[in-house]
Amino acid sequence: MLTVKLLGGCRFLREDGGAVEFSTRKAQALMALVATAPAMYRSREQIAATLWSRSAEEQARASLRQTLSELRKIFNGDDVLRADGSQVALNPNAVSVDVRELEGLASGGLDRIAAIAEVYEGDFLAGFSVRDHEFEDWLTAERRRLRDLAAGALVRLVQAHADAGDAAAGIPAAETLRRVDPLSDLAHRALILFYSMQGRRTEALQLYDAFRAELNEELGVEPDPRTQALVAAVRSGEPVDGFQAPAAGVRQHGEYPPFQQDIRYCRSFDGTRLAYSRIGEGGRLIVQGGNWLTHLEEDTQSPVWRPLIDALSSGFSLLRYDQRGMGLSDWDIGDYEIDALVADLETVIDNVTDQPVVLLGMCQAAAVKLVYATRHPERVERLILISGLERGWSGRSATINRQADAFASMTITGWGSNSPAFRQMFSSLLIPDARSEQLSSMNELQRLSASPENAVRVQQFMGHVDLRRYLPEVNVPTLVIHPQGDPFIPLKEGKKLAAGIPRARFLPLPSNNHLILSHEPAWQTFINEVTRFAAA
Repeated sequence: MLTVKLLGGCRFLREDGGAVEFSTRKAQALMALVATAPAMYRSREQIAATLWSRSAEEQARASLRQTLSELRKIFNGDDVLRADGSQVALNPNAVSVDVRELEGLASGGLDRIAAIAEVYEGDFLAGFSVRDHEFEDWLTAERRRLRDLAAGALVRLVQAHADAGDAAAGIPAAETLRRVDPLSDLAHRALILFYSMQGRRTEALQLYDAFRAELNEELGVEPDPRTQALVAAVRSGEPVDGFQAPAAGVRQHGEYPPFQQDIRYCRSFDGTRLAYSRIGEGGRLIVQGGNWLTHLEEDTQSPVWRPLIDALSSGFSLLRYDQRGMGLSDWDIGDYEIDALVADLETVIDNVTDQPVVLLGMCQAAAVKLVYATRHPERVERLILISGLERGWSGRSATINRQADAFASMTITGWGSNSPAFRQMFSSLLIPDARSEQLSSMNELQRLSASPENAVRVQQFMGHVDLRRYLPEVNVPTLVIHPQGDPFIPLKEGKKLAAGIPRARFLPLPSNNHLILSHEPAWQTFINEVTRFAAA
């Protein structure tokens, strides 16, 4: 039996405990690629494209053949490796992989999750690298997936121990979570609670002080308000019996006061019906909207969007609209290219005002607002771009293309289904640090705001959009805001976007969400900067 240990390093151990010696790192990488495949096999084409992406196709195949020849010599007679026809496979009856064990434990009951502490020895392939960008792309994505998988399961376990008031069992679970995610607010909050339950008040406060200092140094942020509230209770000597302090300011979807708005419709160049609404009376007109996961009515009851609507409509007039294919606008659409989306924005603005406006665009709407600003600079006073990108990911690497295709396939089958599993996965990807109320609302907005087919079209648009030729043409004051830990569009994309726009100001904010949410420490800075810039 060959034991493959990829969590915390890259080790291959024979049955007698001896380590397998490889002649090249590419050979190790090939074994890791195949060992982590769903059925322990991958196509030769996929392996060659991942490990030798810089080589010509024939040269990559030759390198693969040479590496397989070396591996056959290493595992000669062990019935471990099979390389027949177009596939390379490992024998699942002769190979055990810690990644597979982790996946099984994480999907099991609470009694099995505790064993993650023994299996998760560190990040996936920690300290291991290969000089190939395709492999590094795959490694980064897989490392994050496995870390999130382990952390998500451990959160369930920690929560269960907290609910049961079992500090003795909860402490090792929370320690494991902290080892998996050293900056986890939740892990530290749980440990503070458990220590306090055991009367270890001094240790709880020392832990908090050290964690707060680390957060400030690493991310420049304060601990979660729930953690601060718990610590305040510990300092004052109040009894602590709950895992989470009340979620201040975050309501359930549908619990906001009724929202008065007049929803109207107009038709774009091709007859597509567009829904829009103008609210607020004072100040400049801010045009926000045109991004996905919006619905003019449901947004006003969503803890994801309502705080932003309230902030922007206080002191300003706010024009929102649902882009084609979304919300209350027509879902049965044809064209979904940049020119059509810009034409929609032109139609909405022309129906409301002939005066210059402030444009605010998030995600793919940032691209639409930017192109509009280059075509109608006289109609734009200021441009605010949030979580935008310079160009899409399509064509950058075979690995990214495969991931995008796989995600699109999952969207088609899972987006509109009765089961919330896919929508929950997508929401967690988009806003991983959201509270439960916000995640639940995002799940509901997915179902109500778009069809699976239109959701895929947005993904495809984000994949192939390219703004590079437009950036130098932007001639209006521009503020580019980007969450530092954006899981959907990396920070470097926001930097490129700002760098290409003459005199643009770039503002990174400490957040791990794609959308900055109202409970985050960065929220008030976000709102202050946006409103100050819009009013200038």
